[in-house]
Amino acid sequence: MVDFTLPILSQDQFSTFYGKPIPRDDSIVETIVYPGKKLPCSVRSRGIKKSVKPENVFITAVGSGNSTKYNHRIYGDDNTWSILPKRLHTVCFPKIQLSSIPRSNRVRLQLTDTIFQVLPYIPDEFYKQKISKAEKPNKPLTRRNKRKRVENTAVKSISDNYIGWRVSGVPMHERKCVTKESIIGSLRDTMDKISKQNLAVQNPFDNIESVTSSDEAMKTFTTVAQFVHHYGREEFRMQTVQPVTCVEDVFNSIKDSLC
Repeated sequence: MVDFTLPILSQDQFSTFYGKPIPRDDSIVETIVYPGKKLPCSVRSRGIKKSVKPENVFITAVGSGNSTKYNHRIYGDDNTWSILPKRLHTVCFPKIQLSSIPRSNRVRLQLTDTIFQVLPYIPDEFYKQKISKAEKPNKPLTRRNKRKRVENTAVKSISDNYIGWRVSGVPMHERKCVTKESIIGSLRDTMDKISKQNLAVQNPFDNIESVTSSDEAMKTFTTVAQFVHHYGREEFRMQTVQPVTCVEDVFNSIKDSLC
């Protein structure tokens, strides 16, 4: 199971709650996609902070696909559901560093042999709060450092948009590239369809002893490595590296080391 912020599910939790709708006063369907455990007290209890634990958090979903909204809820011993209060975020999700959170705050977990579920790593509101705190300066705002911050922001915005030398009157072709959000979204949709239809997907390295055994195998391996380099380093917990100026030289050196 992929590293996740909430405890691993038990068979009883999964069988009892997964996929079940929770009661609402409106017509919106909200289903449980990651079950938790019932609290030993009411959700309105004044001492709930002493009773609630990560195992008591339920994740629910409203909608489907890229428009899915996720809620983190708790379930009291009086059979009442409630949104997990913000003051309990640090209790149920302790010691979470911003650097350890996936950029989209989404992970894909395998709950059973056939069920894969996309889930938020932490509550979206908690994620936004951490980003906001990281962007705020640690020092008190004064005239001097305020002026310095404005200057730094201006320089940063210029460097971010820098695209190299340009000749007046000569149009520059914009570099187009598939965004990480787009390609990860397409992969999720594809994997969901494969799982639902129980399709058999061919392994590109099937019946191959080594990635250097043929030019075709090395070409496939190069494509996989390029994908991981540009789109998957964070998900694979790999160290960020500087852009490579000559890809062929790098993969040739990899090939030599693998031989």
